[in-house]
Amino acid sequence: PGSWLGFPTSTERGLANGGRFVTFEHGNIYWTLQTDAIAVPTDIVNKWGDLKWENGDLGYPVAEATEHNGGLVQKFQNGYVTRSPKGTNNWVRGAIAAKYGELQTAKSKLGYPTSDEKSINGGAFQEFENGNIYWSPATGAHVIYYGDIYKAWGEKGYEQGEYGYPTSDQESASGSITFQGGKMSQSNGKVREERN
Repeated sequence: PGSWLGFPTSTERGLANGGRFVTFEHGNIYWTLQTDAIAVPTDIVNKWGDLKWENGDLGYPVAEATEHNGGLVQKFQNGYVTRSPKGTNNWVRGAIAAKYGELQTAKSKLGYPTSDEKSINGGAFQEFENGNIYWSPATGAHVIYYGDIYKAWGEKGYEQGEYGYPTSDQESASGSITFQGGKMSQSNGKVREERN
């Protein structure tokens, strides 16, 4: 009870797929044979609930929440739930979550998510502090950072315009990136556009 969880507020209860959980004053502990026992803070439990908890897209938690730059990132079977340093919660799922994990989540240049995943014509995207991850079935998930190239792509209609979805990851805000319809790069402060 001296931990951040506080005292239990329920007895142990059963869940889908043979899981178990107990509620506490400031979070819950979830257990399955595959994932072991994992504590989840209340705000992350509530955001996870947007996707129907263990019965939804994220599945069960698989690791304790870790702190990065004053926020928290908690890993689930199929994604993440975050608490930004400002105290806002977002979920990241599927292929976008896989890309976010590949980039080292909130430790990366992207930072914390500032939205949940949004559906768009032909795919989906998610906004982060310093850029977006775009996904489509044809291109997979790729990151683009806010900056001059992002702005130039926006002036062409983003993913719905002549350049389409990104087909590579941008290494930095000034780094080059390829799209379905061409490539954009930056040198001496100017964006160079190359159509296919």
